[in-house]
Amino acid sequence: MPAHHMAVLGITAVEEEVYRLLLRSPGAELSEVHVLSRQEPIVLDAAVRRLRELHVLREDGGKVWPHTPDVVVNRLAQQRLEELYHAIRTLSDLRPIVDSLTLESSERSPDAEHAPVERLIGLPAIRERLDELAFFARSEILACEPYDALTPENIESARPLDLRCLRRGVVVRNLVRASAVADDMCTVSKDETGARQVGTALRTYRRYISELIRILGAENRAHAALLARERGWI
Repeated sequence: MPAHHMAVLGITAVEEEVYRLLLRSPGAELSEVHVLSRQEPIVLDAAVRRLRELHVLREDGGKVWPHTPDVVVNRLAQQRLEELYHAIRTLSDLRPIVDSLTLESSERSPDAEHAPVERLIGLPAIRERLDELAFFARSEILACEPYDALTPENIESARPLDLRCLRRGVVVRNLVRASAVADDMCTVSKDETGARQVGTALRTYRRYISELIRILGAENRAHAALLARERGWI
């Protein structure tokens, strides 16, 4: 049997064998197909029936005719893409599934759904909940940081979540304490300083920055910095 090339189009190995057989012998009678394919009658009949439903072949006067490969492949590809698009749309909104499963959870508090504040105890529980919330975020994340300065551990924990959201185009905004802004990790050099450090004009420096943002496919400078660090550029 030839290699199973049509699997990506949703066609089984037996169905592909039948189609290839009919391409070599168009207009064959179904009884001849049974002899040539050497498949079990029930298996072959099921394959022919499905190929007919998919408009891969047609029967006329007791004979079976295949549609041309360009028509068949394009039609099957379009149908397969529609199925994948439907699956993607379903996967992009998993909240109904989560809600349904949550109703079955014995750990669910009767008033948890309507509670104005969700109380979490312990850092592991907080980080686990943040991971869940980041997964379902679609447009924007608003967060309030209680720290005076972020520790390396905080950054290591937050970076994967931030990158995951930024890659999907989710805007991340953090409200921090005034004392945190003075931390060395939060300071950002002005364009004038940056231009002076690389020895170029301010306008040229800004043009370089804009080009880097475009190359990285970033939404803004902060996003570009994260992507550049991920690629090992900085």
